[in-house]
Amino acid sequence: MKIKTTKAPPTWYVPEFGGNRDAVEQFAVLITPMTVAEANAAQDARLRRVKAGANPADIARKIRDDAIISHVDAVEGIAGEDGTKVSNGAELVKLVGMASDASLSGLLDEIYGAIESQSKLSEGERKN
Repeated sequence: MKIKTTKAPPTWYVPEFGGNRDAVEQFAVLITPMTVAEANAAQDARLRRVKAGANPADIARKIRDDAIISHVDAVEGIAGEDGTKVSNGAELVKLVGMASDASLSGLLDEIYGAIESQSKLSEGERKN
């Protein structure tokens, strides 16, 4: 059995959020998948915080935001209402945190789901 130890290359992801995939001008994020060690570290952090009595919703949000900051290398097509363009995961998390529309949290949830999904091997890759 061969175990792949090189990181998968980054890939562009176009979120469905708010009808984005049907829009004329779409926005997209460049995602670098997590390694096994990074996924395990996130799980360990979640368990430590739960044991410490932290609010589960706060824990999930922190892990989501940390993953987006670490694994979204580029953003295209998103800007603040003042026209300032968002260029990476850290700026995206900051912008959504300042937004008056709480539903934008769903965008971050979707992007985090894409990071997790892209970090798992496909069935074909598992067989090889």
